[in-house]
Amino acid sequence: MKPRARQLYDLLHSNQGGNYTMCDAAKKAVYHRGNFSAFLMGRDEAIQPVSVEVVPSLECNFNCKGCTYAQNGSKRKDISKGGSRLMSQQTFDQILQGLVDMEYTKSIIFTGGGEPTMNPEYVHFIRQATREKSGDQRRFDVGLYTNGTLIGEHIGELANMGLTFIRVSLNAGRYQTHRQICRYGNTGSHIFDKITDNIVRLAKARGNHEVETTIGIGFIMARENSDDGELSSIKDLLLKLHEASDGRIDYAAFRPKVQYFDSRFQVVTSQPDKDTFGGIVTRLIEQVKDPLNEAGMDVLINAAAFNELAEDNPNTGNIASSWSASFDYDGGFYISSEHNGMDGFCIGHVTEGTSVGDVWGGTERTKIREEIERGEKGKPDRRTLHSFKLKSLNDLLMHIRKEIMGDEGFSDEEVREFYSHLDEDGFEVPGHINFI
Repeated sequence: MKPRARQLYDLLHSNQGGNYTMCDAAKKAVYHRGNFSAFLMGRDEAIQPVSVEVVPSLECNFNCKGCTYAQNGSKRKDISKGGSRLMSQQTFDQILQGLVDMEYTKSIIFTGGGEPTMNPEYVHFIRQATREKSGDQRRFDVGLYTNGTLIGEHIGELANMGLTFIRVSLNAGRYQTHRQICRYGNTGSHIFDKITDNIVRLAKARGNHEVETTIGIGFIMARENSDDGELSSIKDLLLKLHEASDGRIDYAAFRPKVQYFDSRFQVVTSQPDKDTFGGIVTRLIEQVKDPLNEAGMDVLINAAAFNELAEDNPNTGNIASSWSASFDYDGGFYISSEHNGMDGFCIGHVTEGTSVGDVWGGTERTKIREEIERGEKGKPDRRTLHSFKLKSLNDLLMHIRKEIMGDEGFSDEEVREFYSHLDEDGFEVPGHINFI
């Protein structure tokens, strides 16, 4: 039998381990040597989040169907504050300073919660996170997810302050469907038109910074926006935006809407839209991807997630949870973005005088991590979520642990041997490698 280091290299290089080794999160993980070495050596407690999500706002100007933060109950948190559930400058300063000391943390993603741009300090937060540490070395790679409604006055700054990416969630090809999904009332097409206009302006404004920001449009697909008429509208709109932006929109990304929890906050085993997901990948390719590719615009389809959600959810355990983390607007620290703000999943608060590193290295994180790894059913429910963000990485790590590592972790020598194979030959390093 081949030495374990060679088995691992062959698995990753030949994709014999399954489709997950072709997914970005799985391929990226190998190049984060500190974390991946700790995993191979069985020292999961030493893993640090490569990507950290920050929620500047729990407030939102939309009320989208299936919002994760409504599913997990966090939208009910501090409801009496009435519009002021916004991250303070002091809280962000504590988070940022703590992350600087986390050696393996490479990126920050500003996201919801609510809509991050509802926090009037969000541009300042981004500028702090992207500013230089020394010489030409940037502090963090930074991304922004937004619904695109409120970015108009900051487009010039956003396009040229060095973000790695900005993705605008659109989710529809026409105003009527957009309003139905996002549920913001009858305003005519004003909001939808504003978002599409902002996307074009953002794409055309970028390019004057040493880091050219990638601009993407996101579509979360469900029953409401998956019929042939809507797919045709999405295709037509994307072609229109592609032309209007002089071809400067980089991609459109399609992924499924996921129901993670039921009304009792228990993990669901079957998706309400599973019948929709069964055949949608082929239709997306034929009706959207092929025409857009021909016009010169990239289209990314998370086929693995659509196919997974068409089947019932097996509870496999989650050993990838430590590779990313999430901060709520109030400084609460969570080891899973899907559980951000959810009762029973906070590992500590940085606003209570404890550093990010101390919270990450504390006993509460160890306890929750181990319970999630075992996939325990209970209150709170620690079972593995259906098609969670780190699913491809988790599948890879589980395969390595079961089929190559066994009960004994790699030695220092085996880890060095594996990386010597990778350095000698290796395979193409994925883009945006610091976002897991």
